Amino acid sequence: MGKLIVCLHNVHSGRKVEEIAKLSFSLGCDLLVISKPSGTAAQVGVPIASRIAFESEKSLLVTRDLEEAIEVLNPRKVYIGELPERGGRRKLDYEEVVSQLEEGDVMFVVSGSPPGVSSRDQELGEVVYLIERDLGSIGAVAVFLYEILKLKKEG
Repeated sequence: MGKLIVCLHNVHSGRKVEEIAKLSFSLGCDLLVISKPSGTAAQVGVPIASRIAFESEKSLLVTRDLEEAIEVLNPRKVYIGELPERGGRRKLDYEEVVSQLEEGDVMFVVSGSPPGVSSRDQELGEVVYLIERDLGSIGAVAVFLYEILKLKKEG
């Protein structure tokens, strides 16, 4: 079974980093990646997330950009969560994600700030949507991890 990786990309808010870390580690994420943090996300959020990871006996990786995160981790599959109007091509199939996890690591990427993942960075994975409404990054990670956790328990 591969690792379930959540990547919060291009984030400025320290509070958002903290909330994503708490949520991710409590719902079964094996590794949290913070790519391209800046401002209070880098100064305050990353140290807090690091402590949360340590206390949860989970892992945290901080990278300068999304490309570096993918290069270092080399996941089997990279899903990038975006709304259809921002490039989401198809609705995410959670059973497919669980199947991919059986073969290797899977990374789910969300943007930490508007307007979302750049078109250049979208080329690094498969751009999918969860629902046709803007959940924000915290909501998107919650839905993604909950659905995966539910399927893993059923299986």
